[in-house]
Amino acid sequence: MVRKLLISDVSPGEKDWSCKVCVVKKLDAQDSKTTPGNKYMPIILQDEAGYKVQAMTYANEIDIFDNKLSLNATYNITGAIVSIPRGNLVLPDERYNCLWTLTRKCTVAVVPDEDKLEVMEDPEIDEISFSHFHKYINTMKKISVMAIVIHKLPRKHVDSKNGKIDAADFVLVDKQAKPVIFTLWGKYSKVEGVELEKQLTIGNFPVILAKNIEVTNYSGLSLSTRFGSVIELHIATPTAEELCQWALSNSVTLHSLILTNASMMHI
Repeated sequence: MVRKLLISDVSPGEKDWSCKVCVVKKLDAQDSKTTPGNKYMPIILQDEAGYKVQAMTYANEIDIFDNKLSLNATYNITGAIVSIPRGNLVLPDERYNCLWTLTRKCTVAVVPDEDKLEVMEDPEIDEISFSHFHKYINTMKKISVMAIVIHKLPRKHVDSKNGKIDAADFVLVDKQAKPVIFTLWGKYSKVEGVELEKQLTIGNFPVILAKNIEVTNYSGLSLSTRFGSVIELHIATPTAEELCQWALSNSVTLHSLILTNASMMHI
């Protein structure tokens, strides 16, 4: 008999279970770093209690599940493979540390509209001041920060055993002119990173709101994007405007900060 479980109740080796979930996000297919030539596609699912799981589908099954699973639609999924992910994969829900793999053996049944689930929005994460970053080092807790971007470092990628990983490092400051390095990984370096570099090239000090990021201790305290990070540019809020005005009024100080901290700001 198939038992209906919440995401949080599904563990590796679990048998005869089904879970009612809605599709909250579908990411683009990506090239595997560990298996050259292979592709994978992450899909984020959410159950009725708000728990989330990252489901993966691979190779020639990507198109099957991309067509079968529609964004915001609800399904009963049976037979997914449940595993503990290897490496430092950042999962969408800190309360659940398993990964699902969707294969042809899975059963995916559409739930009627009258029984469908509504996507639950993530609660807003409070913005953290620079002076409190140390409390979050390597905790994997998500934070948000609004800051001024003053400089881009030269690094463009990181060499790993699985190949090169795109990276873009920027120096952020607050109104106390305290610098911290913020690393944008993967697609963030290619999209938001490129836009930020353009703004710096024409002499602007853009203000950003970085949500769902983490504090790390790689070569000193720094910030880093993670799965589900959001980087907002061109922010129209009183706080952002205040930071913009402060940057304009203190441009000489900021340029001096870049020069005097050149050695620290090199990766």
